[in-house]
Amino acid sequence: MESSRFREELSALSPRIVAGLPLLLSTLLFYSAPNTLFVASENMAFIELFSLINLIATIVCALVITLFALRNTTLSRRVLLCVGLGCYLLGGASYCLLILTGLSQTILVVASAVINALGSLAVCLIWGRVCSRLHLRAALVALASAVAASAVLFWILLLLPETMRVVVFFLAMLSLAVLSWLEMRGSVSSHVGKTRNAPEDRGLAQVKSLAQIAGIPALGLAFFAFVVAVMRDQFLTSFNLYLVASIVVAAIIIVFVLLSLHTLTARGLQLTFIPLFAVCVLTAASLQYQLGLDEKLVMLLLFVLYVCAALLTLSTMTAVANSGEFHPDIVFGSLVFLFTAASTAGQLVSRAVASTMVGSINIIATTLFSFIVICYAYVRWQKSTDISEPADETASVVDSETDGIQASCAKLAAKHGLTGREREILILLAYGHGGSYISEALFISPSTSRTHIRNIYRKLAVNSREDILRITRE
Repeated sequence: MESSRFREELSALSPRIVAGLPLLLSTLLFYSAPNTLFVASENMAFIELFSLINLIATIVCALVITLFALRNTTLSRRVLLCVGLGCYLLGGASYCLLILTGLSQTILVVASAVINALGSLAVCLIWGRVCSRLHLRAALVALASAVAASAVLFWILLLLPETMRVVVFFLAMLSLAVLSWLEMRGSVSSHVGKTRNAPEDRGLAQVKSLAQIAGIPALGLAFFAFVVAVMRDQFLTSFNLYLVASIVVAAIIIVFVLLSLHTLTARGLQLTFIPLFAVCVLTAASLQYQLGLDEKLVMLLLFVLYVCAALLTLSTMTAVANSGEFHPDIVFGSLVFLFTAASTAGQLVSRAVASTMVGSINIIATTLFSFIVICYAYVRWQKSTDISEPADETASVVDSETDGIQASCAKLAAKHGLTGREREILILLAYGHGGSYISEALFISPSTSRTHIRNIYRKLAVNSREDILRITRE
């Protein structure tokens, strides 16, 4: 059943998504990696001011977009395609022009940074809407492949002469704009903005619900942005190690997803990878001098940890957007805000401390991140033991019973007028899972899970999970 469901989920991956995501990761200028391609240029005197203004403008714009989306006011497709992509291409062209000409007048740099911030946020929202049709497994495969492909693209660009590198970089932006236009004008429009019977929460209630689902996973991207910004000088000199780490993590994630037969949850993925990689980093750092370990090994392990954390965060947020409880602009607008805010904080810390302190800050951040992940998992485990096993022995099923339960749930759903989401939840209830597991498996908030369960009980005229187990096996 899982293999057939996985194949169905992968069918949502269009060639345009496969081609577009690597270009997206390779051309977002509020992300350090694309800027690293040109940092050796003699004409990059403007980059400090550009980066700071670009981050601040992105923070402000992302916050505004998210707040409006929380009030159910989102940008239209026409605005994103015409104004957003226009800003993206104009900002990219002005950035490339600054590199080629060496112009560094403040007004030009500020204007380029602000326009680029608007455009970069727009393409993030476009591809957030596009990817919102991907379930977790498909999102993991798509994003892991994109991370690896963007690393290869960075390597190719580094081999080119500077002028050719700038030209190819802008062609990549142009290609992404074309793919964005085609994808938004195509099949995705029927999915975007629709919720699947989510509660009518607005404002702070939605923020609380989103934090319950993805608050801790989202910290992975924040720590990634903070650490990369803090160690920006080391990031420049160790960029090849970062690219190697990206490919290694992508390969590990893809293999894990393809071999995993059980239901994947954000917390399960984090507990599988984050503590393991964090222990490797902390052990290597503490024994570096005693064992004579190369500093590059410690740096490589650090990159592996945080690339993995960022990849899991992006995949989790994509699955949250797919769940239909939140508009994609809320999910990805808040994610861009979190990333750029953490990057800005990291840059401020980097300027405030001596370079000799960077290693210690990274170790502290790694320890804190791992501690938060493990504590969160422990607290959730204490609240419910329903995360990985059926809650009742009578709920355990063998493969031969699976089809019967699925068919029984389908009949009950049709007979009693259950919605699509309620049918999904009924199946999980029939397997003996409770609200906590359902919330994690479907990436919906606990309150939404409870609401759906109450509606199912009311429609089926039952009072407990035991009743569900009984009627789905009759």
